[in-house]
Amino acid sequence: MATTTLCLGASISPALASIEIGPPIPVADQPFSVSRAGLVYGPPVSVFQTTITITQLTIDVVAYVDLGSTQEFPTPYLATGTVSSLPAGEYLVRVYRRDRTASGGSFGEPLLLETLEISVVAPSNVVDAVEYFSGSRDHYFLTVNPFEIAALDAGFLPDWVRTGLSFPVHAVAPIYPNAVQPACRYYGLPSAGLDMHFFSAYAPECAYVLDTWPENWVLESPSAFYVFLPFANGACPDGTQRVFRFYNGRFDVNHRYTTSVSAAQEMQARGWIAEGVGMCTAR
Repeated sequence: MATTTLCLGASISPALASIEIGPPIPVADQPFSVSRAGLVYGPPVSVFQTTITITQLTIDVVAYVDLGSTQEFPTPYLATGTVSSLPAGEYLVRVYRRDRTASGGSFGEPLLLETLEISVVAPSNVVDAVEYFSGSRDHYFLTVNPFEIAALDAGFLPDWVRTGLSFPVHAVAPIYPNAVQPACRYYGLPSAGLDMHFFSAYAPECAYVLDTWPENWVLESPSAFYVFLPFANGACPDGTQRVFRFYNGRFDVNHRYTTSVSAAQEMQARGWIAEGVGMCTAR
C-alpha cells in the first residue's frame, strides 16, 4: 500500500478568531495569554497598557491606546495580557480599546472590538499519547488508551516496549474547541500485510484512507484524541509543540509521530520519509 500523505501542513490551516489564546485550550490553574492584533486607520498608535479584569465567567481585556497626531496611515498594534489562573469552565473573552487623543489626557469610553467564547479544561483533559516500539517489526505504536497502556506495560503483547517518549493531547474536545481537531485512528488488517495503526488529524486524509483502501483499513475511532493543526508554514499555535510525522516507505506501512528533534533526526538517518508536521500537541 502506498503512503496516504496529503502534503501535510502545506495548505490546511485552522480558522482562528482574531483573539488568540495561548495555549489555545487553557488548562485550569495554569496561566495563559490573551492577545488581539488591531489596525488603526489614522495617526500612529501605541499601546500604553493592557488590563485584564475577570468577573465571574467573563474576561475583559482593555487596551489603552495613545494616538499620535501626524502621518495618518494604517498602523498595527497588539493588545496582550496574561491570566494567571482560572477554574475549569466556559468563559467569554471581551476585548476593548480605550483611546487617548491628547498627550497626558484621559482615555475615552471603552470600545468593544471583539468577543470569543473559550473553554478552560480540567488537568485530567490533558493526557499523554505514549509511544511503544516493536524491534522485531521495526514498528511504532501510539496510544492514550489506559487499558492498552496497562496491557503493553504488563507484557501481554511481547516485544512492545516504551520508547520513553510521549506528547500531551486532549482526551475530549472542549465545548468551545478553538480549533482543536479530532485525530482518527485506523487499524491496518493483517490480511493486507499491515497489522499496525495509523493516526491523522486531517479530516480529508481520514476520509481518504477509508475511501481508497476500504478492504485494508478499519476505522477504530474518528476521535482517538484531540490535537491542533499546524499553520501553512508548519508552525504550531502558541503553547503547543510540533509533532513530526515519519513514514517507513515499506509495504508494511508504519508511521512514527514525535515531538523530539533528536528522534526526528534519527528517523531521517534511518531512511524514513519525513512527512512534515502532522499535528500540534496540547500544552
